[in-house]
Amino acid sequence: MEDLERKRHCWQRRRNCVVCDSTEPACRRCSAAGVKVLSRNRRTENAHPTGKSTTIVTAPAQAFQPRRVDWNIPYNACILEDLTPMHEVGRHPYIHHISPARLKEATSVPEFLRSGLICMTLNHRMNQLGIGSSLGVTGLAERYYLHWGITIRSLNKQLNVENKRTNDMVIAGILTILLADIQNGAQVSWHHHLDGIHKLVSLRGGFRALAPSQSLAPLLHCLWFISIITNTTSKVSQINYLYLQVKIKNSFAKKYLLRDAYNILEKDWIRIGTVYKSATALYSILSLQSMSVLSANAVLRATCFTHGQVLLRHLPEGLSSGRTKRFMLWPLVLLGVEAVHSGMATRAFVSKQLPELSQAVGTFIPLTAQRVLESFWTSGFKRWDACFDRPYPFTMQIAVDVSQVSTL
Repeated sequence: MEDLERKRHCWQRRRNCVVCDSTEPACRRCSAAGVKVLSRNRRTENAHPTGKSTTIVTAPAQAFQPRRVDWNIPYNACILEDLTPMHEVGRHPYIHHISPARLKEATSVPEFLRSGLICMTLNHRMNQLGIGSSLGVTGLAERYYLHWGITIRSLNKQLNVENKRTNDMVIAGILTILLADIQNGAQVSWHHHLDGIHKLVSLRGGFRALAPSQSLAPLLHCLWFISIITNTTSKVSQINYLYLQVKIKNSFAKKYLLRDAYNILEKDWIRIGTVYKSATALYSILSLQSMSVLSANAVLRATCFTHGQVLLRHLPEGLSSGRTKRFMLWPLVLLGVEAVHSGMATRAFVSKQLPELSQAVGTFIPLTAQRVLESFWTSGFKRWDACFDRPYPFTMQIAVDVSQVSTL
Protein backbone atom coordinates (compact mmCIF):
# COMPACT_ATOMS: atom_id res chain seq x y z
CA MET A 1 0.00 0.00 0.00
CA GLU A 2 2.83 2.37 0.85
CA ASP A 3 4.52 1.48 -2.45
CA LEU A 4 1.37 2.39 -4.38
CA GLU A 5 1.17 5.70 -2.57
CA ARG A 6 4.76 6.56 -3.52
CA LYS A 7 4.06 5.91 -7.22
CA ARG A 8 1.05 8.16 -7.58
CA HIS A 9 1.37 10.49 -10.53
CA CYS A 10 1.53 14.22 -9.86
CA TRP A 11 -1.66 16.14 -10.69
CA GLN A 12 -0.11 18.07 -13.61
CA ARG A 13 0.98 14.85 -15.33
CA ARG A 14 -2.32 13.06 -14.71
CA ARG A 15 -4.26 16.01 -16.12
CA ASN A 16 -2.16 16.05 -19.29
CA CYS A 17 -2.25 12.24 -19.61
CA VAL A 18 1.53 11.84 -19.64
CA VAL A 19 3.87 9.68 -17.59
CA CYS A 20 5.10 10.98 -14.24
CA ASP A 21 8.39 9.89 -12.67
CA SER A 22 6.60 9.67 -9.28
CA THR A 23 9.35 11.44 -7.35
CA GLU A 24 8.77 13.45 -4.17
CA PRO A 25 8.09 16.21 -3.36
CA ALA A 26 7.67 17.14 -7.04
CA CYS A 27 7.88 15.46 -10.42
CA ARG A 28 11.36 16.12 -11.88
CA ARG A 29 9.97 16.17 -15.42
CA CYS A 30 7.50 18.92 -14.57
CA SER A 31 10.19 20.89 -12.73
CA ALA A 32 12.60 20.61 -15.68
CA ALA A 33 9.88 21.88 -18.01
CA GLY A 34 9.25 24.87 -15.75
CA VAL A 35 5.76 23.67 -14.78
CA LYS A 36 4.55 24.50 -11.29
CA VAL A 37 3.81 21.15 -9.64
CA LEU A 38 0.73 20.92 -7.48
CA SER A 39 0.13 18.48 -4.67
CA ARG A 40 -0.54 14.87 -5.64
CA ASN A 41 -3.48 15.07 -3.28
CA ARG A 42 -5.03 18.09 -4.95
CA ARG A 43 -8.02 16.16 -6.28
CA THR A 44 -8.88 14.84 -2.84
CA GLU A 45 -8.15 18.17 -1.20
CA ASN A 46 -10.58 19.99 -3.51
CA ALA A 47 -13.25 17.37 -4.06
CA HIS A 48 -15.12 17.68 -0.77
CA PRO A 49 -17.47 14.69 -0.59
CA THR A 50 -19.76 16.58 1.73
CA GLY A 51 -20.65 19.02 -1.06
CA LYS A 52 -18.94 21.98 0.57
CA SER A 53 -17.40 24.69 -1.57
CA THR A 54 -13.75 25.63 -1.81
CA THR A 55 -12.10 28.97 -2.41
CA ILE A 56 -9.81 29.62 -5.36
CA VAL A 57 -7.11 32.16 -4.51
CA THR A 58 -4.64 33.38 -7.13
CA ALA A 59 -2.44 36.23 -6.00
CA PRO A 60 -0.84 38.07 -8.96
CA ALA A 61 -3.96 39.64 -10.51
CA GLN A 62 -5.22 42.39 -8.22
CA ALA A 63 -8.64 42.51 -9.87
CA PHE A 64 -9.31 38.84 -9.18
CA GLN A 65 -11.25 38.14 -6.01
CA PRO A 66 -11.48 34.69 -4.37
CA ARG A 67 -14.64 32.87 -5.41
CA ARG A 68 -16.54 30.01 -3.84
CA VAL A 69 -16.62 27.12 -6.28
CA ASP A 70 -18.51 23.84 -5.99
CA TRP A 71 -16.08 21.30 -7.43
CA ASN A 72 -18.67 18.52 -7.23
CA ILE A 73 -20.42 19.91 -10.33
CA PRO A 74 -18.70 18.16 -13.29
CA TYR A 75 -18.16 21.37 -15.29
CA ASN A 76 -16.23 22.92 -12.41
CA ALA A 77 -14.10 19.79 -11.91
CA CYS A 78 -13.41 19.02 -15.57
CA ILE A 79 -13.31 22.38 -17.38
CA LEU A 80 -13.24 25.30 -14.95
CA GLU A 81 -10.27 23.86 -13.04
CA ASP A 82 -8.23 24.05 -16.24
CA LEU A 83 -9.41 27.58 -17.07
CA THR A 84 -8.87 29.10 -13.62
CA PRO A 85 -5.07 29.64 -13.98
CA MET A 86 -5.81 32.19 -16.74
CA HIS A 87 -7.01 34.55 -14.00
CA GLU A 88 -3.44 34.78 -12.74
CA VAL A 89 -2.42 36.92 -15.73
CA GLY A 90 -5.48 39.14 -15.34
CA ARG A 91 -9.14 38.76 -14.50
CA HIS A 92 -10.85 36.98 -17.41
CA PRO A 93 -14.43 38.31 -17.66
CA TYR A 94 -15.92 35.30 -19.45
CA ILE A 95 -14.85 32.45 -17.17
CA HIS A 96 -17.65 31.50 -14.81
CA HIS A 97 -18.14 28.85 -12.16
CA ILE A 98 -21.30 26.76 -12.23
CA SER A 99 -23.48 26.93 -9.15
CA PRO A 100 -26.95 25.57 -8.35
CA ALA A 101 -28.29 29.10 -8.93
CA ARG A 102 -26.75 29.22 -12.41
CA LEU A 103 -28.14 25.78 -13.22
CA LYS A 104 -31.57 27.01 -12.19
CA GLU A 105 -31.19 30.07 -14.43
CA ALA A 106 -30.28 27.78 -17.33
CA THR A 107 -33.77 26.29 -17.30
CA SER A 108 -35.15 29.60 -18.57
CA VAL A 109 -32.93 29.91 -21.65
CA PRO A 110 -34.01 28.51 -25.05
CA GLU A 111 -33.47 24.82 -25.73
CA PHE A 112 -30.83 25.54 -28.39
CA LEU A 113 -28.58 27.16 -25.77
CA ARG A 114 -29.02 24.32 -23.27
CA SER A 115 -28.29 21.65 -25.89
CA GLY A 116 -25.45 23.76 -27.27
CA LEU A 117 -23.83 23.79 -23.82
CA ILE A 118 -24.11 20.00 -23.69
CA CYS A 119 -22.43 19.84 -27.12
CA MET A 120 -19.58 21.97 -25.78
CA THR A 121 -18.98 19.72 -22.77
CA LEU A 122 -19.13 16.54 -24.88
CA ASN A 123 -16.72 18.09 -27.40
CA HIS A 124 -14.32 18.96 -24.61
CA ARG A 125 -14.44 15.45 -23.17
CA MET A 126 -13.97 13.73 -26.56
CA ASN A 127 -10.97 15.85 -27.44
CA GLN A 128 -9.34 15.29 -24.06
CA LEU A 129 -9.78 11.54 -24.44
CA GLY A 130 -8.56 11.65 -28.02
CA ILE A 131 -10.71 10.86 -31.05
CA GLY A 132 -10.80 7.11 -31.64
CA SER A 133 -8.84 6.41 -28.46
CA SER A 134 -11.51 4.27 -26.84
CA LEU A 135 -14.97 2.80 -27.26
CA GLY A 136 -16.20 5.42 -24.81
CA VAL A 137 -15.53 8.18 -27.34
CA THR A 138 -17.95 6.55 -29.80
CA GLY A 139 -20.73 6.77 -27.24
CA LEU A 140 -19.87 10.40 -26.54
CA ALA A 141 -19.93 11.17 -30.27
CA GLU A 142 -23.41 9.66 -30.61
CA ARG A 143 -24.65 11.81 -27.74
CA TYR A 144 -22.93 14.86 -29.24
CA TYR A 145 -24.73 14.52 -32.58
CA LEU A 146 -28.03 13.85 -30.82
CA HIS A 147 -27.77 17.16 -28.95
CA TRP A 148 -26.33 18.93 -32.00
CA GLY A 149 -29.49 17.93 -33.90
CA ILE A 150 -31.68 19.18 -31.05
CA THR A 151 -29.79 22.49 -31.10
CA ILE A 152 -30.23 22.94 -34.86
CA ARG A 153 -33.95 22.10 -34.82
CA SER A 154 -34.64 24.37 -31.86
CA LEU A 155 -32.74 27.26 -33.43
CA ASN A 156 -34.53 26.80 -36.77
CA LYS A 157 -37.85 26.97 -34.93
CA GLN A 158 -36.77 30.29 -33.37
CA LEU A 159 -35.67 31.65 -36.76
CA ASN A 160 -39.13 30.95 -38.16
CA VAL A 161 -40.74 33.31 -35.62
CA GLU A 162 -40.62 36.75 -37.23
CA ASN A 163 -40.32 38.85 -34.08
CA LYS A 164 -37.61 36.62 -32.57
CA ARG A 165 -35.33 35.74 -35.47
CA THR A 166 -32.94 38.66 -34.92
CA ASN A 167 -32.90 38.90 -31.12
CA ASP A 168 -29.83 38.56 -28.91
CA MET A 169 -30.53 34.93 -28.02
CA VAL A 170 -30.51 33.90 -31.68
CA ILE A 171 -27.10 35.51 -32.18
CA ALA A 172 -25.88 33.68 -29.06
CA GLY A 173 -27.34 30.42 -30.38
CA ILE A 174 -25.63 30.69 -33.75
CA LEU A 175 -22.32 31.54 -32.04
CA THR A 176 -22.77 28.46 -29.85
CA ILE A 177 -23.22 26.22 -32.91
CA LEU A 178 -20.32 27.98 -34.64
CA LEU A 179 -17.97 27.25 -31.72
CA ALA A 180 -19.25 23.67 -31.47
CA ASP A 181 -18.49 23.04 -35.14
CA ILE A 182 -15.06 24.66 -34.86
CA GLN A 183 -14.10 22.65 -31.78
CA ASN A 184 -15.44 19.44 -33.37
CA GLY A 185 -13.33 19.94 -36.49
CA ALA A 186 -16.27 20.48 -38.88
CA GLN A 187 -14.42 22.33 -41.63
CA VAL A 188 -17.36 22.48 -44.05
CA SER A 189 -20.17 24.15 -42.11
CA TRP A 190 -18.71 26.58 -39.59
CA HIS A 191 -18.29 29.53 -41.98
CA HIS A 192 -22.00 29.40 -42.91
CA HIS A 193 -22.81 30.19 -39.27
CA LEU A 194 -20.40 33.14 -39.39
CA ASP A 195 -22.10 34.44 -42.56
CA GLY A 196 -25.49 34.05 -40.88
CA ILE A 197 -24.44 36.10 -37.86
CA HIS A 198 -23.12 38.88 -40.10
CA LYS A 199 -26.48 38.94 -41.90
CA LEU A 200 -28.37 39.20 -38.60
CA VAL A 201 -26.10 42.03 -37.50
CA SER A 202 -26.85 43.85 -40.77
CA LEU A 203 -30.60 43.42 -40.23
CA ARG A 204 -30.22 45.10 -36.84
CA GLY A 205 -28.40 48.12 -38.22
CA GLY A 206 -24.81 46.90 -38.37
CA PHE A 207 -22.00 46.79 -35.83
CA ARG A 208 -22.14 50.53 -35.13
CA ALA A 209 -25.71 50.15 -33.91
CA LEU A 210 -24.97 47.10 -31.75
CA ALA A 211 -21.56 48.06 -30.34
CA PRO A 212 -22.91 50.28 -27.48
CA SER A 213 -24.98 47.38 -26.09
CA GLN A 214 -23.43 46.05 -22.87
CA SER A 215 -25.44 42.82 -23.04
CA LEU A 216 -24.10 42.07 -26.52
CA ALA A 217 -20.48 42.90 -25.68
CA PRO A 218 -19.42 39.28 -24.92
CA LEU A 219 -21.06 38.04 -28.12
CA LEU A 220 -19.51 40.74 -30.29
CA HIS A 221 -16.05 40.24 -28.74
CA CYS A 222 -16.27 36.54 -29.52
CA LEU A 223 -17.46 37.22 -33.08
CA TRP A 224 -14.75 39.80 -33.79
CA PHE A 225 -11.98 37.60 -32.43
CA ILE A 226 -13.05 34.63 -34.56
CA SER A 227 -13.36 36.87 -37.63
CA ILE A 228 -9.92 38.45 -37.13
CA ILE A 229 -8.10 35.15 -36.54
CA THR A 230 -9.93 33.55 -39.47
CA ASN A 231 -9.01 36.42 -41.78
CA THR A 232 -5.31 35.92 -41.07
CA THR A 233 -5.53 32.68 -43.07
CA SER A 234 -7.57 34.19 -45.91
CA LYS A 235 -6.10 34.70 -49.35
CA VAL A 236 -3.52 37.47 -49.12
CA SER A 237 -5.23 39.41 -51.91
CA GLN A 238 -8.10 39.89 -49.43
CA ILE A 239 -5.87 40.47 -46.40
CA ASN A 240 -3.54 43.11 -47.72
CA TYR A 241 -5.76 45.58 -49.55
CA LEU A 242 -5.50 48.10 -46.74
CA TYR A 243 -1.79 47.43 -46.26
CA LEU A 244 -1.15 49.17 -49.57
CA GLN A 245 -3.13 52.29 -48.69
CA VAL A 246 -2.92 53.02 -44.99
CA LYS A 247 -0.03 54.21 -42.82
CA ILE A 248 -0.49 53.57 -39.13
CA LYS A 249 -0.26 56.80 -37.16
CA ASN A 250 0.44 57.00 -33.47
CA SER A 251 -2.76 58.44 -32.01
CA PHE A 252 -1.84 58.01 -28.35
CA ALA A 253 0.42 60.19 -26.29
CA LYS A 254 3.70 58.51 -25.43
CA LYS A 255 3.19 58.92 -21.70
CA TYR A 256 -0.05 56.92 -21.79
CA LEU A 257 1.60 54.11 -23.71
CA LEU A 258 4.45 54.02 -21.19
CA ARG A 259 2.01 53.99 -18.27
CA ASP A 260 0.07 51.06 -19.75
CA ALA A 261 3.28 49.21 -20.52
CA TYR A 262 4.54 49.42 -16.95
CA ASN A 263 1.15 48.31 -15.62
CA ILE A 264 1.40 44.96 -17.44
CA LEU A 265 5.09 44.25 -17.05
CA GLU A 266 4.66 40.83 -15.54
CA LYS A 267 6.48 37.72 -16.64
CA ASP A 268 3.49 36.08 -18.33
CA TRP A 269 2.46 39.23 -20.15
CA ILE A 270 6.02 39.82 -21.33
CA ARG A 271 6.07 36.29 -22.74
CA ILE A 272 2.67 36.73 -24.42
CA GLY A 273 3.74 40.07 -25.86
CA THR A 274 7.05 38.68 -27.12
CA VAL A 275 5.38 35.67 -28.74
CA TYR A 276 2.67 37.72 -30.45
CA LYS A 277 5.15 40.35 -31.60
CA SER A 278 7.19 37.71 -33.43
CA ALA A 279 4.09 35.88 -34.71
CA THR A 280 2.67 39.14 -36.09
CA ALA A 281 5.99 39.99 -37.75
CA LEU A 282 6.05 36.57 -39.42
CA TYR A 283 2.44 36.95 -40.52
CA SER A 284 3.06 40.39 -42.01
CA ILE A 285 6.24 39.45 -43.89
CA LEU A 286 5.16 36.03 -45.16
CA SER A 287 1.70 37.11 -46.31
CA LEU A 288 3.02 40.23 -48.06
CA GLN A 289 5.77 38.23 -49.76
CA SER A 290 3.14 35.81 -51.06
CA MET A 291 1.48 38.77 -52.79
CA SER A 292 4.86 40.10 -54.02
CA VAL A 293 4.36 43.34 -52.10
CA LEU A 294 7.60 42.50 -50.29
CA SER A 295 10.47 40.86 -52.09
CA ALA A 296 11.90 37.53 -50.99
CA ASN A 297 15.36 38.82 -50.12
CA ALA A 298 18.06 37.67 -47.72
CA VAL A 299 17.40 40.44 -45.20
CA LEU A 300 13.74 39.52 -44.75
CA ARG A 301 14.58 35.81 -44.67
CA ALA A 302 17.02 36.49 -41.84
CA THR A 303 14.35 38.54 -40.05
CA CYS A 304 11.85 35.68 -40.33
CA PHE A 305 14.45 33.22 -39.08
CA THR A 306 15.12 35.41 -36.04
CA HIS A 307 11.42 35.67 -35.18
CA GLY A 308 11.08 31.91 -35.61
CA GLN A 309 13.88 31.40 -33.10
CA VAL A 310 12.13 33.75 -30.67
CA LEU A 311 8.99 31.62 -30.93
CA LEU A 312 10.98 28.42 -30.45
CA ARG A 313 12.53 29.90 -27.31
CA HIS A 314 9.32 31.16 -25.68
CA LEU A 315 6.54 28.83 -26.87
CA PRO A 316 7.58 25.78 -24.77
CA GLU A 317 7.17 27.74 -21.56
CA GLY A 318 3.97 29.41 -22.77
CA LEU A 319 2.46 26.06 -23.76
CA SER A 320 3.41 24.38 -20.47
CA SER A 321 1.69 27.04 -18.35
CA GLY A 322 -2.00 26.73 -17.53
CA ARG A 323 -2.11 30.53 -17.43
CA THR A 324 -1.02 31.07 -21.03
CA LYS A 325 -1.38 27.88 -23.08
CA ARG A 326 -4.79 28.86 -24.48
CA PHE A 327 -3.24 31.94 -26.07
CA MET A 328 -0.48 30.06 -27.89
CA LEU A 329 -2.29 28.38 -30.83
CA TRP A 330 -2.02 31.19 -33.39
CA PRO A 331 1.70 31.85 -32.69
CA LEU A 332 2.33 28.09 -32.90
CA VAL A 333 0.61 28.00 -36.31
CA LEU A 334 2.77 30.92 -37.50
CA LEU A 335 5.88 29.05 -36.38
CA GLY A 336 4.58 26.10 -38.38
CA VAL A 337 4.31 28.23 -41.52
CA GLU A 338 7.86 29.53 -41.00
CA ALA A 339 9.03 25.94 -40.42
CA VAL A 340 8.76 25.24 -44.17
CA HIS A 341 12.01 27.24 -44.42
CA SER A 342 13.56 25.65 -41.31
CA GLY A 343 14.99 22.30 -40.35
CA MET A 344 13.07 19.20 -39.33
CA ALA A 345 13.50 20.02 -35.64
CA THR A 346 11.11 22.98 -35.83
CA ARG A 347 8.52 20.94 -37.72
CA ALA A 348 8.83 18.13 -35.19
CA PHE A 349 8.28 20.59 -32.33
CA VAL A 350 5.12 22.01 -33.92
CA SER A 351 3.77 18.55 -34.83
CA LYS A 352 4.30 17.35 -31.27
CA GLN A 353 2.81 20.37 -29.53
CA LEU A 354 -0.44 20.65 -31.52
CA PRO A 355 -1.92 17.25 -30.51
CA GLU A 356 -0.83 17.81 -26.91
CA LEU A 357 -2.53 21.21 -26.93
CA SER A 358 -5.70 19.67 -28.38
CA GLN A 359 -5.86 17.08 -25.63
CA ALA A 360 -4.91 19.45 -22.81
CA VAL A 361 -7.47 22.10 -23.75
CA GLY A 362 -10.18 19.78 -25.08
CA THR A 363 -10.63 21.16 -28.59
CA PHE A 364 -10.09 19.71 -32.06
CA ILE A 365 -8.83 22.85 -33.81
CA PRO A 366 -5.09 22.26 -33.06
CA LEU A 367 -5.42 18.93 -34.91
CA THR A 368 -6.84 20.82 -37.88
CA ALA A 369 -3.79 23.09 -37.75
CA GLN A 370 -1.51 20.05 -37.63
CA ARG A 371 -3.13 18.56 -40.74
CA VAL A 372 -2.90 21.84 -42.67
CA LEU A 373 0.75 22.44 -41.75
CA GLU A 374 1.95 18.89 -42.42
CA SER A 375 0.27 18.98 -45.83
CA PHE A 376 2.02 22.29 -46.52
CA TRP A 377 5.44 20.95 -45.51
CA THR A 378 5.18 18.03 -47.93
CA SER A 379 3.68 20.04 -50.80
CA GLY A 380 6.98 21.40 -52.11
CA PHE A 381 5.62 24.97 -51.97
CA LYS A 382 6.69 27.73 -49.57
CA ARG A 383 4.31 30.63 -50.16
CA TRP A 384 1.63 31.66 -47.67
CA ASP A 385 -1.27 30.97 -50.03
CA ALA A 386 -0.02 27.41 -50.58
CA CYS A 387 -0.52 26.70 -46.88
CA PHE A 388 -4.04 27.98 -46.38
CA ASP A 389 -6.50 26.82 -49.03
CA ARG A 390 -9.36 28.40 -47.08
CA PRO A 391 -9.84 30.53 -43.94
CA TYR A 392 -9.34 28.60 -40.70
CA PRO A 393 -10.78 29.66 -37.30
CA PHE A 394 -7.77 29.03 -35.07
CA THR A 395 -9.56 30.00 -31.87
CA MET A 396 -9.45 28.20 -28.52
CA GLN A 397 -12.75 29.60 -27.21
CA ILE A 398 -15.19 26.75 -26.57
CA ALA A 399 -18.32 28.58 -25.41
CA VAL A 400 -20.01 31.96 -25.56
CA ASP A 401 -21.02 33.99 -22.50
CA VAL A 402 -24.79 34.58 -22.45
CA SER A 403 -25.01 35.73 -18.83
CA GLN A 404 -25.99 39.27 -19.85
CA VAL A 405 -28.30 38.37 -22.73
CA SER A 406 -32.02 38.80 -22.20
CA THR A 407 -34.30 35.82 -22.84
CA LEU A 408 -36.98 38.14 -24.26
